[in-house]
Amino acid sequence: MHYGQPEVLTQVAKDFYNHPEGDSRVEQETPALNFFTDIVFTSYDQKSVELMSGHVRKVYNYYLSQKTENSMIGAAFNLSSDFTPLHGDDIAFLSLPEMDGINADEISTAEAMAKYWTNFAKYGTPSPVIGDKADTSGLPAWYPVDGDEMNYMELKAEPEMKTHLHHERVYFWEKMIWQKKQAID
Repeated sequence: MHYGQPEVLTQVAKDFYNHPEGDSRVEQETPALNFFTDIVFTSYDQKSVELMSGHVRKVYNYYLSQKTENSMIGAAFNLSSDFTPLHGDDIAFLSLPEMDGINADEISTAEAMAKYWTNFAKYGTPSPVIGDKADTSGLPAWYPVDGDEMNYMELKAEPEMKTHLHHERVYFWEKMIWQKKQAID
């Protein structure tokens, strides 16, 4: 895709917010879920990360992707784990070790999050360097957002450091909402 062309916005809208693929409930609802998630959470979250990183040296961005049977909102709406993670499930992962019926992937995710959060509380970074190496207990180092590199940690059973969360979708909302608002300000 060549960003900056009007066709890109149409293509992103079509690819991510229309035309469900598959016959399952979650496949049919994914475009609407993507749209709702992006307009309510992802767009505002990533714009906040971008703006904060211009003023604060260490902004740590994350994206929880680990499925769970222990979603409080999922349980309230009778949704299967296929719809997870949902809003607030990151908080549930921080208390999962006390819950019954959690699987190995959920435990690994909860342990990684606990290590990263504890390190951040103790050292001001989820991946502190102690001596000559990062203290992450075998977890990947979590780097802050750095200029145009929109770093983020994908939190799952095996965490992974990545850049540019949902790049095309964030670009879509940048053009649809933020570019116009920033031009006015």
